[in-house]
Amino acid sequence: MNCPQCGCRMKKEIICPYCKITGDEVRFASNKEAVKALKNGEDKLVLVSSYLPYDVPRLKLILWTFLGGAFGFDSYYFGKRVRGILQALFLSVSFISFMLSFAMGFKFMEPVTEVLTLVVCIYICIWLTNCVKALFGKCKLPVVLPDKQQLKERKEQYKQDLQDKENARVEKEAKKLDKQIEREKRKMEKAENKKNKKDNNE
Repeated sequence: MNCPQCGCRMKKEIICPYCKITGDEVRFASNKEAVKALKNGEDKLVLVSSYLPYDVPRLKLILWTFLGGAFGFDSYYFGKRVRGILQALFLSVSFISFMLSFAMGFKFMEPVTEVLTLVVCIYICIWLTNCVKALFGKCKLPVVLPDKQQLKERKEQYKQDLQDKENARVEKEAKKLDKQIEREKRKMEKAENKKNKKDNNE
């Protein structure tokens, strides 16, 4: 885990030796609040973290990066709005240039298209790299660190969510066991009925 403020490796993921930011603050940093802060022009509150924020599910990050990353949708959705817009503009300009050069046969566009082809190849490599980072939860996302009260609430909510998941798992296992017991009872009843019929016939 790296400090989102100075980038320093945090000792045992407990605290940054320079910024005094704790590991819990990084773990429970919020991307949604960062998006709101960037919308409101409160850029000073926003840091960039390579640790997956608690309110960004990994599956959602992977889907946005794989399905919309090439068009900048992931950047736009997770708060990097300028980057997302630039990515979309770049692809739009590239597509128009290719259309003018190949579909309409404009010769003057050929040198531009050759350069753009090289740039698009590099761009695709960067996108594929981002996809790999998303798979391992290593994408750099804008975050806002929680204050003491928010940190306490989020930790309690996290514990409650874990407890709810554990309760749901136990309940599921109990239902599964009940079904097994019910099946065994039915088998025993069938066997008993067969035995009684056999005895009656004799």
